[in-house]
Amino acid sequence: MHKILSSYTLLVFLILGSINVYAYTNESDSIPSLLQKDLDHLRSEDDLEQWLYMRMDYAANKPSERIKYLMETAEAAWRQPKNEYERQAWLDLLMYQGYYQLQLGRIIPSIKAYEAAYSYYFDDPIPGNDIVEFLLKPLGNNYTRLGDYRRAEFITRKSLTMAIESGEDDKIAASCCNLAIVALTQEQLDTAKVYAKMGVAYAENYPPLNGLLHSLMANIYEHAGELEEAGNYARLAVQIMEHASAEGDHDHAYRLSAAYEAQGNIAMARQQWKLARILYGKAYQVLINAYPEQRKREQARLLVSKAQVALASGDVQMSLSDFNKALQVLLPRMQLAGKPRSSDLYGDFTLVDALVGKAKCLYEIHDKRNALNYYLLSYSVEQKLHRAYASRDMRLLHQQESLDLAAAAMKTAYELWQETADTKFLSNMLQVSEWTKAQSLREEIDAAIRQSQLDQRDSLVASQQQLLRAIAYHEKELATSGNDLDQLQQTVEGLNFQLALVQAELEKKYPHFAQQKYLDKTFSAAELCSKIPKRVTAITYFADANYLYTIMLNRQGIQQVIRQDSSQGKLQYAKDFMQRYFRSGISAMISYPKRYYQDAYHLYRWLIEPLHIRPGQALLIVPAGSIGYLPFDALITREGLADNITEWPYLLKEHSYSIAYSLQTWVQQQELPLAGENEVTGFFVNEGREARELPAVVKERNLLEEVAVGTYLGDTAANIKQFKKLLTKAQILHISTHAYLEGEPPMPVLQMSDDKFYWFELFQYKFQPGLVVLSACKTGDGMLAEGEGIISLAREFAAAGAAGVVAGLWNVNDEAGAAMVASFYKNLSRESKPYLALHRAKLSWLQEHREDPGLQMPYFWSVLTYAGHYHDVPLMKHLPWYQRYWHVGVALIILLAVLTWYFYRYRRKHL
Repeated sequence: MHKILSSYTLLVFLILGSINVYAYTNESDSIPSLLQKDLDHLRSEDDLEQWLYMRMDYAANKPSERIKYLMETAEAAWRQPKNEYERQAWLDLLMYQGYYQLQLGRIIPSIKAYEAAYSYYFDDPIPGNDIVEFLLKPLGNNYTRLGDYRRAEFITRKSLTMAIESGEDDKIAASCCNLAIVALTQEQLDTAKVYAKMGVAYAENYPPLNGLLHSLMANIYEHAGELEEAGNYARLAVQIMEHASAEGDHDHAYRLSAAYEAQGNIAMARQQWKLARILYGKAYQVLINAYPEQRKREQARLLVSKAQVALASGDVQMSLSDFNKALQVLLPRMQLAGKPRSSDLYGDFTLVDALVGKAKCLYEIHDKRNALNYYLLSYSVEQKLHRAYASRDMRLLHQQESLDLAAAAMKTAYELWQETADTKFLSNMLQVSEWTKAQSLREEIDAAIRQSQLDQRDSLVASQQQLLRAIAYHEKELATSGNDLDQLQQTVEGLNFQLALVQAELEKKYPHFAQQKYLDKTFSAAELCSKIPKRVTAITYFADANYLYTIMLNRQGIQQVIRQDSSQGKLQYAKDFMQRYFRSGISAMISYPKRYYQDAYHLYRWLIEPLHIRPGQALLIVPAGSIGYLPFDALITREGLADNITEWPYLLKEHSYSIAYSLQTWVQQQELPLAGENEVTGFFVNEGREARELPAVVKERNLLEEVAVGTYLGDTAANIKQFKKLLTKAQILHISTHAYLEGEPPMPVLQMSDDKFYWFELFQYKFQPGLVVLSACKTGDGMLAEGEGIISLAREFAAAGAAGVVAGLWNVNDEAGAAMVASFYKNLSRESKPYLALHRAKLSWLQEHREDPGLQMPYFWSVLTYAGHYHDVPLMKHLPWYQRYWHVGVALIILLAVLTWYFYRYRRKHL
């Protein structure tokens, strides 16, 4: 995605009309006294309209020096607009802010300004505005630059609809161009071709736009590998732009540069290195000559392209020189060969490409220390980009696409540690490993914490909750309906866009809502180690295309790092192991116990044995890829099959274990508030709509009611309405029902008595239970999102605020599941720590079924896993009969005393 976003040019909106620059000659940073005098006069006259335009004109004269002054204008205003003229000036101010932030290469501030303009205009439209050209087009382009395709497509479709309604061919062509770019960046090449060709048809009478669309067609065909066709479009683009008049067209040079760049892309695809550098250089020179102080991002992108060509051709020094020049353009305060400061970094794909490119060059010349530093800096930029995405699916996609960067950084850090024995490189490796785990989950947990601190009576909060409910409703319709999917998808995208705007308003109103308590702080390796309890060993895995890394740490620090080859083969082995012995039922395990024993030992030998962990240590596992599906306690710890299955050396017998989505999220869960004694809120659905009967659910409920005080709802009472009502009040939430994956991609679903509950519906609720127990099937299973983890129902409860979750990894045997859950609660009533209670429940199962070899198989007892905090969750237990009925005894004593008194009084009176 980085390559596409940084290489393919975007259609940028035209200059916001002619700017009447205020004629002041004072060049100092302070506001000229004459200007200040005029501004004060306008304020005294209460002339807000002219006051706004005067500040805008002054800032437009030197935007790079006066951008701060422009951005402070709204805050400096003494009141809000009252009439249409003032409202127009206010809208122009917001669009000016977005425009000049973009010209200075600051995409995220530009987006925020344009979003503010969007809200301001569409809340109460102002007639006479070319809103497509000056607001929707640049806002959509910014989203595309950022890689936020969902919002880009929503805004650009809105632009196209308005352009078609107005019948303006140039705006229709421009909107088609932008939609083609959105499709291209998502590698939807056929869709991109359709939109681009449609744009060409409407742009026939607009040569500059026609030339840009031909450049785009060249890029689409080049990306599809159709280089001959791509070359034809690129030649036409150059011809159109070279013959088009530049008079009155401020963007002529930009479009001509785009045509040369398209030719450079084709030459690079053909490995014509010399020609590619010439064409990129030509495109760069056109930009420099026409826009010496503008188009900095485009200039940097071309320098990066030149550097990438040089690196591909083996000219490392030339490549390093061009990457340095690109960085100097993007980071003006950086010296030509100096190192950027973290405080100067911002979210931008071209900046990522420049930093990563320089890291590769440094690695090639054996300067691995500086190479690693540049990889780490590039990740800082990646983080800023990641947080700017409004939708979860875009964050997950971005996380997946960052894996190559993490792999290069991990390889460099490992080699430095091997060469120097410097333990700081171990810390770097742990940091890199954390990059690739649960970043979106971390953000969602943090958002849940901050959301709980908002005033729920606030109208903005009410709007936010209303939008969340609407999104959940329409997403449910999208998941279950077979009709009007396009319309439903557009509705969801529109609601998500409105939600993003409301979130921005909340951040302004509630500063603590914008302050990300954990996200702005990356815990160092030492800090993460200090959070690990005594007698607990944490193991985190990292897998790339070539290597599997295992990092072991405890309270004293990082103890070991092991690198093994053939990582993909090992991950596939784990995936096949799960499919063969667990997901497909018990038959393979029963029929081929020796094979199971050997396969389980092989996995143990790769994943645990090299670490030489002392028996008795609790294990905190942070998995990677398909390792996350494994029941670790079912692994075999010694070679050599024991004849008696009761003697099999399961890892369960040496270690308790729990799962963490990442060490950072595990730390978050440790700090969530927990109640004292906890009541259980239980839902037990024996037979839901379209589901088979589950007799063991009744048994599970009866066993649980014997152990813990709570509210238990079964059959028709365990319906969607009651579930949603009690969800936010639960201290311990217990759900025993059908669960399964549905749709494409597969989504976790819970079956209540009258309807389905989808995972995405959780986000509209505010709740922080100390423990959630999902005894249904496959609640810990789900889609694997590379770079993030397994997207399961258990994970979604964690994201919504649950401090700890017990979940099932496969289709649990009903009777075994009910007995295991009951045993878990009995142990929890004694032990209080969920991960230990679950561990002891499994040991109890093996002890109680020693005479039945079949029930000794892990299929029955290892299905449940725990992920979350290590704190106590004490159950509110039933009191002994003499405590429960003490008040009855007191009442009887009082009654006996009264009767005795009356008896004696009666006797004295009558004797």
